Amino acid sequence: MTQELIANMLGGRRESVTVAAGHLQDAGLIHYWRGHISILDREGLESNVCECYRVVEDEFDRLLGRAASRVQARGAGASSSSRALVIS
Repeated sequence: MTQELIANMLGGRRESVTVAAGHLQDAGLIHYWRGHISILDREGLESNVCECYRVVEDEFDRLLGRAASRVQARGAGASSSSRALVIS
């Protein structure tokens, strides 16, 4: 996933994506290299976003009927921060 693609999806400039990705990488939340994004600390990312992220995620889950399984996973002590998600 290129910075250009992310910028187009968000309606911004590639340079802004470069700066934001750099800040997230410096904070140890992601690793970004040649079109690959590895999320290293999802909980850290979620704690640094606005409240709209949770609203959108909850609505998405409601529409797809996934809310119960996500709540159960959170309640069971599943730690998403110990796993890396790779987006290519």
